[in-house]
Amino acid sequence: MKFIDMFAGIGGFRFGLEKAGHECAGYIEWDKYARKSYQAIYNTEGEFTANDIREVKGIELPDVDLWTFGSPCQDISIAGKQKGLVKGERSSMFFEVIRLLKERIGGKKKVPAYLIMENVKALLSSNGGRDFARVLIEMDKVGYDAEWCVFDSAEVVPQHRERVYIVGHLRGAGTRQVFPIQ
Repeated sequence: MKFIDMFAGIGGFRFGLEKAGHECAGYIEWDKYARKSYQAIYNTEGEFTANDIREVKGIELPDVDLWTFGSPCQDISIAGKQKGLVKGERSSMFFEVIRLLKERIGGKKKVPAYLIMENVKALLSSNGGRDFARVLIEMDKVGYDAEWCVFDSAEVVPQHRERVYIVGHLRGAGTRQVFPIQ
């Protein structure tokens, strides 16, 4: 399966997906140090790449089966100012992914069959749960059914970090349930 790594950081999603036999077709990351690390870790030659997701047009993206993203969490995290998904300058970048999907739909381009989103556990309760509901509603509007689960990284690495993972399935594509992972 081919995928695009958005808000790529240094490639956490990519690492796991490539280990599972999948192929990265491109990445988007604005932080120059993260980009340098990403390029040093992975062979990115010939891949689609962009610095700022706000400058990308949906129809420019390569056709892939999966989009991965973990939009910035600073406005959602309990350690942040808790401006939320809509009012937060960074966390609102989630809506850029939705914009890209809408542009692909409008341009009659292939949309990915799957979306995988990761964020802090506080997304579930941000703004009284309205931010999480908004994520699900926005995914629904562009044709994705979603399921989610909270994982604690302490299950696999020596660090306690709870994260919510949301898997979007393109409606009508037919797929089996992902969560809970047994």
